[in-house]
Amino acid sequence: MARRSTRRQTANPVSYRESSDSEAEEDFEHEEEEDYRASVTPRSTKRKSATKSSSASKKRKKSTTAKGSKKSLKQLEEELEENYLYKALSSNEANIQDIALDWIEEYEEDQLEDKYESITGLINFILRCCGSLHLFQPHDLSNLESCADTVDEIGIAFGEQSSHKYPFKAVPVFKKNALQLFKEIIDLAHEKGLLYKYDNDQEKEDEEDSLASPLMSYILTWVTSLSSSPIRPLRYTSTEILFAIQFQLCKIIKSVESSLERSQRQLSKIKKSNKSKYNTISKTIESCQLQKRTILEYFNDTGNIVIDRRYRDIDPQIRLACLKNLCEFILIYPDFFCQGIYLRYFGWLLSDPIAQVRIENTRSLLKLYRSISPADLTLGLRQFSEKYKLQIIKMSQIDTDTQVRLNIIGICCELLRLGFLEEGDTRQVVKNFPFSGPSKLQIEGAKFITILNEENLSGINDKYKLLLETYKPSQFEAELPVCLEIRSLISILKPVADKSLHLVFQNMSSRYESSWEILVKYFLSDISSMKFTKREEEEEEFVEGEEIEEFKQFIDLNSDDRLILLKFVEGFVEYIYTKKNAEEVESQLVRLTEYLSQIQNVCVRSSKMFPVFLITWTTLLKSHQSVYSISNKLDKLDQYDEISSEIIKYFKEFDTIDEFSSYFTALFDSHGLTTNIKLSIQTVLEELSEEVVKTIGDQQPEDDDVDSTNIELLEQTKLIKTVEVVSPILQKIKQMGDFVNIANLSNMADLLSSLVNRVLRKLDLALIMAQWKHNFVEQLPQFLRALTCLYDLTLVVISWKFEKLVEIEKDEQHHYAMDLEFDEIVNLVNQTIRLIYECTNSVQFLDLKTLLVSRYIDFVLSFKVFYVRFQADNGFDNFQEFFNNNMQLLLIKKDMQFQLLELFLIKEVRLGHLLNVELDRDDEEDVNYEDYTEKSNDSFLQDKSMFDDDAEDDPTSQPPAEGNSSIANQEVQAKKKEKIWNFEKDLSVYTLKLISLVNVSLVQDDLYNRIKLNKDKLGSVFSKIIQQQDEHANNIKNQAVANEEQDTEQSRMSENVQPTSVEDSNGNEVVERDESIAIEIDVPESEPMIDVETSSASVKV
Repeated sequence: MARRSTRRQTANPVSYRESSDSEAEEDFEHEEEEDYRASVTPRSTKRKSATKSSSASKKRKKSTTAKGSKKSLKQLEEELEENYLYKALSSNEANIQDIALDWIEEYEEDQLEDKYESITGLINFILRCCGSLHLFQPHDLSNLESCADTVDEIGIAFGEQSSHKYPFKAVPVFKKNALQLFKEIIDLAHEKGLLYKYDNDQEKEDEEDSLASPLMSYILTWVTSLSSSPIRPLRYTSTEILFAIQFQLCKIIKSVESSLERSQRQLSKIKKSNKSKYNTISKTIESCQLQKRTILEYFNDTGNIVIDRRYRDIDPQIRLACLKNLCEFILIYPDFFCQGIYLRYFGWLLSDPIAQVRIENTRSLLKLYRSISPADLTLGLRQFSEKYKLQIIKMSQIDTDTQVRLNIIGICCELLRLGFLEEGDTRQVVKNFPFSGPSKLQIEGAKFITILNEENLSGINDKYKLLLETYKPSQFEAELPVCLEIRSLISILKPVADKSLHLVFQNMSSRYESSWEILVKYFLSDISSMKFTKREEEEEEFVEGEEIEEFKQFIDLNSDDRLILLKFVEGFVEYIYTKKNAEEVESQLVRLTEYLSQIQNVCVRSSKMFPVFLITWTTLLKSHQSVYSISNKLDKLDQYDEISSEIIKYFKEFDTIDEFSSYFTALFDSHGLTTNIKLSIQTVLEELSEEVVKTIGDQQPEDDDVDSTNIELLEQTKLIKTVEVVSPILQKIKQMGDFVNIANLSNMADLLSSLVNRVLRKLDLALIMAQWKHNFVEQLPQFLRALTCLYDLTLVVISWKFEKLVEIEKDEQHHYAMDLEFDEIVNLVNQTIRLIYECTNSVQFLDLKTLLVSRYIDFVLSFKVFYVRFQADNGFDNFQEFFNNNMQLLLIKKDMQFQLLELFLIKEVRLGHLLNVELDRDDEEDVNYEDYTEKSNDSFLQDKSMFDDDAEDDPTSQPPAEGNSSIANQEVQAKKKEKIWNFEKDLSVYTLKLISLVNVSLVQDDLYNRIKLNKDKLGSVFSKIIQQQDEHANNIKNQAVANEEQDTEQSRMSENVQPTSVEDSNGNEVVERDESIAIEIDVPESEPMIDVETSSASVKV
């Protein structure tokens, strides 16, 4: 008699090493299987053919696992006598039920003759499913005690096979047929009683004796042994087959239990006097009980031998299969499988490193929770949920896979429905709302909030039900339920009030589509003025009381509550524009415009609410069915102009906010720029300019008692403070200057004169660095931001000036004198040159020097481009004289070129040190590495740029599973990567500016040769820039050669050749430049050009 311990002993655990036949865990999609070619001839499905397998198998050799000389793959294929099940199931039209019945009949014949042909064919079928050309012989399968050694031998032989087909994985139809075959065999075996061992002579069962029938003993023993093979295809295929068997057993045991319950009911109704029927039913009950115990034994064996070991298999597909099938087992037969011993596998694999496994895990859990009602909760599921709910909630925030997070949020919804989440848990789920995630995540997150709000609202309604039935409010009588719902929702969302709540409301707006006006009225309401009267009394006499006062306090809105409700309005507006019905959209917008003025009046009094209103207004402005077009149709342009003027007024009086950039973009791109708005903008710009001039001019002279040195230093400190004070105003002018020609402002000349003559001209960096260095370093970040605002504004002004001159017709150019147009700009360039020389190359002032040099390059490029474009043909007054007198606009002196190169070398040294590379240098360079590098105590220096293709291949880039030390090192590495990218970006941007100078011949070629000296050592971005520049230069040379050849050919064909050069005013010949070398001003119609680095208006290279 076979014992249960036999199967367990033969299924020894296997240790999987990285050097095994399997790939690394990360390679979820394996490439080991080849395309399966079903070239075999399908076996006839007629039952009479089943007898052929016995005679055919006798012709096989004694054992294919015996040791001997190795055969080639071709020899193995030629000598192989194909498995008849493999042939039959290769057909798409195979009748699986007939094939299974053939096999069952063959097995029954083998039992009578004590043969193993049918079992051998079935197990060999599994080997052929994996592509093995080495098969078992019948005598190999006769001894169950030695099955482990036999499987090891076949595994060794299979492992030495040079290649194999893998139809079970490569051909979905074949896999489906194979699994269905085993299901049909189990089903037929149940019908014929082959799954069970009936022994009438044995009254008492030995605990060690197995209830398994001979058929199941053979199948389970050999298939479980194959499931522990080191060969991955064998392991995967046999595991899937075992799960298919167990799946069918789950269905059978449900049927057995139904028969058992039915028989027990029948037995309870039969009198013992009817012995014949009583005995018959009693035997039926005993048979069903035996069947149930037997199947439960199969379940235990499969769980202990397969699931408990394969859930941690190195192959993620096997882990995935365990989770997927275990979920199906729980759904079919929860009485056995829905307990902690099986549910724990889902918890353990929540942190699986492979995303596909986590996806299947969370999908299965979601499917499981959705199938259960609160009344059907088992103890195992309760314990599992309580133990793992915090990890599940955390995964909704930190998991890197979108589908996993989507499933997790769905699980949170089910946990909430089943009552597992407490107040702290729900608050954390709300905090984890995917504000930056894809829309499908936000929809699922909004669903959770909706369910939570419904539960909270139920408690609120119960609390105030009696009050509302007794008293009638003077406001919102019919709409009070909606107000209570919104009040509850506001309370839920308070922990994330500072987030982009409009995304939450946008996905909930369909629920409030018919009642959104109530929400707006609620936002505008004054709850303190609400009165209550008794419903039963005819006379409306206001009543007061503690209960009424408590209710009023509950529904009253403070500023934070109104902010949340305003974000609801923002989300609802975005929701409206997602509708495809234009008439419906316009209808909603018409109703909304009636409230916009009132909403604005509330928002202008709050610095938190106004940005939200501005975003909403911008959305209404830039859409196809804009607020302007709606106002125009309703003849309400006065209201539109009034709201716009208030917005512009707010822009002037309060600190600038980022939302204004989007607003001005929408305003100037739409048709909503009315005459009144234009006047408001011009007025505000002039007032801002006057404010800057006045602030700079109000600098008070110092006392005469102070010595001259201190006076000079105090003047510098006051100058720095003045720049910081006016910088927000300059930023506002610049921000609007991106859309409006601020160069035409009546007081712009005064503004530029004040900035240049009363600020930059008086700024003495040499004095500051010599006598006030320490304090200046502390204030440098604020001063840098202020000075950046100053230069950005001047670049915008210069851009507008050049745009105006470029668009002027030649006949009108003589009305414009170059010296009058650019007098203050020339002074600005001169002062910038002076400040560059005064600013040292100290590490503390490197950012300041970078700013000055970068802006100097922008200025020089702008003038050079303009000069190249118009030098040959223009009518501007004093054009050549202006540039002859200001050669610093067209030429860069050698010592200034040295300043530019030195700054590059410093940036190069800093990045090279961080990348831990040895840089090539010219002999004459004098840059000390130690002065510009930072000491580092950690060993996580990067050898490459974070944007290199193989940067992600670093094994240390994967976060460690545990350990505070490893986490700390990971954080250090992340910071190092970020720092490397910042240095590389800084160097790359500066290199682009220097290359621009090279392309217009403002610097010597030696400078570019030095720039590209270390092109392969400073990261992929820098290398790409140099590569593109070299390709550009080569294209220019090739084009020049082609043009020269073409000109030569044309000169031979014609005697009259047009001159290819022009002369300047002094009669000097000027060679005509190639279009691809010269940098041209490309001016758009609506706005000036934008510089890549500073976002300031500038010329394009």
